[in-house]
Amino acid sequence: MVMQRQSPPLFDDYTMLDKLQRRNRQLAQLNEASRQLTATLESGKVMTRMLQIATDIIGARDASVWTWEDDQQELLICRATSNEGLFAALRQLRMRRGEGIVGAVAKSGTSEIVPNVHADSRFSISADQQTGLKTKNLLSVPLLVRGNVLGVLQVLNKPTPFEHEDMTLIETLAASAAIALDNARLVEALQQQKQELETRNAELDAFARTVAHDLKTPLNWINGYMELLVKDWHSLPDYERIDYAKAGQHGAQMMSNIVDELLLLASLRESEIAIGRVNMDAVLENVRGRVNPLLEQHNATLTVAEQMPDVQGYSPWIEGVWVNYITNALKYGGVPPRIRVGYAAQGSRVKFYVQDNGMGLTLSQQEKLFIPFSRLEEERAQGHGLGLSIVQRIVQRLGGTVGLESVLGNGSCFYFTLPSV
Repeated sequence: MVMQRQSPPLFDDYTMLDKLQRRNRQLAQLNEASRQLTATLESGKVMTRMLQIATDIIGARDASVWTWEDDQQELLICRATSNEGLFAALRQLRMRRGEGIVGAVAKSGTSEIVPNVHADSRFSISADQQTGLKTKNLLSVPLLVRGNVLGVLQVLNKPTPFEHEDMTLIETLAASAAIALDNARLVEALQQQKQELETRNAELDAFARTVAHDLKTPLNWINGYMELLVKDWHSLPDYERIDYAKAGQHGAQMMSNIVDELLLLASLRESEIAIGRVNMDAVLENVRGRVNPLLEQHNATLTVAEQMPDVQGYSPWIEGVWVNYITNALKYGGVPPRIRVGYAAQGSRVKFYVQDNGMGLTLSQQEKLFIPFSRLEEERAQGHGLGLSIVQRIVQRLGGTVGLESVLGNGSCFYFTLPSV
């Protein structure tokens, strides 16, 4: 009996060939993805492309990218997802280092496959509850650059179990994406620094113009009256000497105010302050003491609402806001000025305002307000253009807003808002 040798079944060969072809396609995708990612200098685009590739390459349904909320690297925040609905819910979540699966991977810096998330005690069910997603399995991979964890890429809900080969593919993708993210952030940081430098240079130029223009007026004033005193001292009656001396003192005070505002404007960005409860009645009492000489000089009336509400803020800065607004009302108010100070509750904020009885402002004039160093009616307003710029910066730093309501012929109402307590 002759035994014929049977050929092995072709099924295994076909399966092997199919796997090999699929592997080659995946490697080609990774190669192209790496090229695209490293050529991208916007972090948002890097994340979007990374998620597309991650889901496509292994056939998963969802994916998300988590990075550190700040330089402290204690809280992870979801920066992007493979679908907008998922992101709308996940972006509200914060995961601590070591918390949940994503936090554990961020802490350890090693990849993990979780075949059944509900059998893993680290899995946070709140994420699924908030998103409506039904997570079954996941692959979590750290985004590493020079040994530093930038964040975590998570791929979710693959119809078939995740394999070690999937992990290798996603780790390769994550390595390219992490480098691209790091490069994009460096570029974005450089762009931000460039913008800040350009802003500071513009401010320095404006400082120079302000010092040259605004300090010249009180200096000329002081110099003129001092010359008269020196030249005609013996022939001047006592009351004129006193008037000239007061005029010189007023000019010196103007110079001092300008210098103070310049220094405050320059320091606002760097100043570290302790924001807390502010007694607005006490602040306005100090303000009245500072502006009383000006009120008397202009024969002005200042009416302040009783029992101002407390707010969150920083008293010295808020005092400066009031002084600027009231001084502005004196300059542009009626003759004599009638100034009213009040407030209105607006939910979680309080709106404070200064109403004058001036001619009001045109739309063109209103558009120029709150811009550093702009002036309105220079000949009439013998002041300077720093006040409203400082007000805007202060209030923004304190979490509030500034604004103006004005009708030509009916005066102006300058306001600012601050968080209530």
